[in-house]
Amino acid sequence: MNKPEHDAHLLREHQPIFESAAIGMVCTRGHRIERCNCHFAGLFGYEVEELVGQEAAILCASADEYVRLTQAARVDLSAGRAFVGDVQARHKDGTAAQFHISGRLIDPDAAESEVVWTFEDITEQRRTQLALDETRREMEVIFETAVAGITLVRNRFMVHCNRRFEELFGYAPGEMQGLSTRVWYVTEEDYAGIGAQAYVALGQDNYHRRQQLLRRKDGSTFWAEIAGRALDRHDPQGGSVWLLEDISERRDMLQRLELAQRVFEGSSEAIVVTDADNRIVSVNRAFERITGFSAAEVMGRNPGSFKSGRHDASFYQSMWQSLRDKGHWQGEIWDRRKDGSIYPKLVCIDVMREPGSRRVVNYVAVFSDFSDRKASEEKVSYLAYHDPLTGLSNRLALNVHLEHQLAVARRNGTRVALLFIDLDGFKPVNDSRGHAEGDKLLVKLAARLREKARESDLVARLGGDEFVIVLEGSFTDQNLATIAADLVAVVAEPCPLSVGEVQVSCSMGIACAPRDGETPEALLKSADAAMYLAKAAGRGRYVFFDPDSGKAESTAAPWGGLAEEG
Repeated sequence: MNKPEHDAHLLREHQPIFESAAIGMVCTRGHRIERCNCHFAGLFGYEVEELVGQEAAILCASADEYVRLTQAARVDLSAGRAFVGDVQARHKDGTAAQFHISGRLIDPDAAESEVVWTFEDITEQRRTQLALDETRREMEVIFETAVAGITLVRNRFMVHCNRRFEELFGYAPGEMQGLSTRVWYVTEEDYAGIGAQAYVALGQDNYHRRQQLLRRKDGSTFWAEIAGRALDRHDPQGGSVWLLEDISERRDMLQRLELAQRVFEGSSEAIVVTDADNRIVSVNRAFERITGFSAAEVMGRNPGSFKSGRHDASFYQSMWQSLRDKGHWQGEIWDRRKDGSIYPKLVCIDVMREPGSRRVVNYVAVFSDFSDRKASEEKVSYLAYHDPLTGLSNRLALNVHLEHQLAVARRNGTRVALLFIDLDGFKPVNDSRGHAEGDKLLVKLAARLREKARESDLVARLGGDEFVIVLEGSFTDQNLATIAADLVAVVAEPCPLSVGEVQVSCSMGIACAPRDGETPEALLKSADAAMYLAKAAGRGRYVFFDPDSGKAESTAAPWGGLAEEG
């Protein structure tokens, strides 16, 4: 039997095996399909007759894939070796598939021998593997980015841990891998005792959770909440996963709240606790005393319901912005009591957040009734700018007012007039009747000047028997002369005291800005100079300052002879 006859005989013998094989089998010569079994044809959605004689390339997903496959196979087949590999294929309906294939030449010595191929469909296997790979990658991302520390422990040694776990203990990346869990614990007793408890719990309930003081690499300690679960409850030492969270801040907050609770009711300052929606959940007795509301009356209410109406929307917007940005606000607020009265309070508000997050849990406000202090401050402020005897503005208030009025006049193109008044004959009254009577005279004359002046005019006492009146507007010198004459006249009217009445006059110097000076100092100096000229001219009169001549124009009034001393 020659070789062709021998090969034909072998093919006939193996044909039943070829046809009934549970895997796809195909024979190719050159690039064409010579024959295939039914299983092979079914893998691609073809009938056997449809494939025989076809180019093998129709089974590949692309021409490039076919070129890659044939080039790779040629290397092994030409060397007499079997080729094994994977191929991206295409079903008859165009859907993609993946096969694991192997091929071998039937007669390596023949010039163009048949190649017999086996095909195993691994499409679902690869899909499953890809899904598993994707799941693994996702789990790795979750593992590495989790806010909790996570570690895998086997026989009390760390097999693997995420970066957060290392950070919590102060170790460099990878430094904890392979270390004993003993490094977690402050003492050897903790390590032994907790280990025994934990593994008993894992063996019984497959879960263990506790709060424990742990130690960092640098020796510092922190409180942590630890939770563990065994991979196999029947062998907890064989593998367990542990989650760890730093709860130091939470414990500190709870301790502070416990301490605050102890002083809560005994505090002399009002304390209000609201929830995240700013609804009152707790108040102390001082709150009830200051506001007049009982705790039951305010539960669930928004503290904004106590607003006095003194603050605009921007005030509260600024307060809330500070609470959002800084977690704290302190300031003065006017609120309303139950009886409707309003009162000032000094308030400190703190934001309580959930540990490890920005989520607001509570707002805690502490405040005191500021009424007495406010009244004292207002009194001090009043005395700082007012003469205590007459209630008129003092020199400080005069300077502030003049600065403002001069700026307004420059802006509006108007005038500012300063009338400097010095009483004539006050000293004899003060000496003969006593300081008490002298003070009464000053008070009465101050009231006359205030009553005679306009509401917009400033009347000030500089001290002793000196007064100043400031006017601003578009008046003429003639207008000022009329006003000055009226003021000189009203001062000269008899003034009743405790016993009898007295009569004094005044000398008045008048200076106008910007003509006679553009600063408070310059204007006062000019008016003072004019006042002395009024005294020199006989008293009981007013004099305008003349900046050009350096002199003053005297205008007599009929009261110059009332007093020779002043």
